[in-house]
Amino acid sequence: MPRCRAATHALQPIWSQAAEKPVTFATSYANANSKFVSLLEDPGLDIPKELDQ
Repeated sequence: MPRCRAATHALQPIWSQAAEKPVTFATSYANANSKFVSLLEDPGLDIPKELDQ
């Protein structure tokens, strides 16, 4: 086997890694909740207690 083919196969694990980690529901929900709270706070609106949980 030529060296270039061996090197290519040695690098395969790197190419198989995901570019980004998948986002979980909990992370997505927390980010959306945080953004919504921020949007309510900017004009001085009250934050519903349900959003603090």
